[in-house]
Amino acid sequence: MRRVRRVLKNCAFLLLTLACVVTLLVTSCREPAEINSVKKSQSDTKGLFEKIKEAEELYDSVIGHHDGSDVDEDKHWVSHDSHLELGFSLELAKEINGRDKASKEEIEHVLQRLENAMNAIREERQPGKKSPPVINKSALVTAIADANTKMEGVGISDNGFDIPDNKTWVKETVYNALSNAVASAQVVNNKETASQEEIDAAVKALGDAIKAFVPQTANVNRTLLTAEIAIAQALLNDEDLQISENGSDVHKSRNWVTPSAVSEFSGAIAAAVSVSVKTNAVQNEINTALQNLKNASEKFNNGKELGKNEVDRLALNHAITAAESNLANVVITENGSTVLNSVNWVNQDMADALRAACEEAKELYADDHATQDGVNAMAETLNNAIREFKPQPGLLTAGGISYVFNQPEDENIVLSYAQTLSWVKNDQLKITVTGSYDSYQWTYIDGGNVVKNVSGNSLTVNARDFGTGVYSITLKVTKNSVPYTKTLTFIVE
Repeated sequence: MRRVRRVLKNCAFLLLTLACVVTLLVTSCREPAEINSVKKSQSDTKGLFEKIKEAEELYDSVIGHHDGSDVDEDKHWVSHDSHLELGFSLELAKEINGRDKASKEEIEHVLQRLENAMNAIREERQPGKKSPPVINKSALVTAIADANTKMEGVGISDNGFDIPDNKTWVKETVYNALSNAVASAQVVNNKETASQEEIDAAVKALGDAIKAFVPQTANVNRTLLTAEIAIAQALLNDEDLQISENGSDVHKSRNWVTPSAVSEFSGAIAAAVSVSVKTNAVQNEINTALQNLKNASEKFNNGKELGKNEVDRLALNHAITAAESNLANVVITENGSTVLNSVNWVNQDMADALRAACEEAKELYADDHATQDGVNAMAETLNNAIREFKPQPGLLTAGGISYVFNQPEDENIVLSYAQTLSWVKNDQLKITVTGSYDSYQWTYIDGGNVVKNVSGNSLTVNARDFGTGVYSITLKVTKNSVPYTKTLTFIVE
């Protein structure tokens, strides 16, 4: 068909050429007066120009085709012959319109030819038969969602040192590449006229960016910091190191540091520990904490000085520290009945004895005239007081004893010895009835009084509601007008 169109077009140009030659010959044979008489008028020129413009718009609005099967539904088509005829007529009209001189007959002839060709186009014009291609953006939408999901929560870093432990990161160039690919893909996705080729290309570009987006996991290494913390704590807790304001109370063979140095070093250790256990710590934090602790350890170590005293008070110092710790970790009470069993207690006399020995030791420790024998003897005395200091766990227990029975006809259930209630600990006995009954009636003794007609499916009693001895609680329930009873026996000691 393309070959036919080329042949027809060549024929048209050949005819046009011959027509031009004939026109030139006829014109050349005319007298000058005749030539002047056939010059185009302005109105003829204007009409031809406007008709050419109209014909061009019509020509461009249709496609020449044999049956319209390859023409999209939103476009129009006509036969090849009609389309070619309008094209040939347009070429001839443009040629005549471009002349300086043309006869009125020639202009009228070409105008009529254009009109005929245009009318034929208008009559034949019809929509194409080719359905528009089905555009599928589902893969693009999925790829965009996958990319956004993959970038979610991913940090940007050069080396991961500023990323929290176990969080993911990529370099900025990698992140920007995927981010830009998503933006470009979104433009295509929002474009209503996007072709399938554009969509497929965007999917491929985004897929390549997703493959190149490989986050790394920040693995914060706390090993060196943990080791440095252990070293610092050992340095701080050195038993041979004493704390003194000026070293006058420290033996000349031992090192000492000031209380402010201890406080400062303790704070540095605490800060390092805080970073080491921080869940979302980053490596830069760990590294900074490590360096700060090293500097603090070096400062603390360099701040040690030898003592100035001839008397060695270290053993006495340890004894005083132990005594104060013992006193701080107990509750003073007469019998422990009000103290939970998770807490230790001592009576007032025992606490006073240790406190008095500790105060006496402190006085001797601060005495500049103390002798080595006196200090040693005082250390021994205080250690003996510590040995006599014997805390006991409290007698009060949290919680209570519970007992559940299911069948009212199973009477005379007795708790075992292990379930005996302790008056001192004020144990609780909770009795619960499982199952549903029409009524409940409890009979029990409370503080020496018989209590009856207590309703409800459970009952709780405290050991201190009773004296020591054996007691019982009787329950009577009814179901469908049938009574059942059960007696529960318990011991308070």
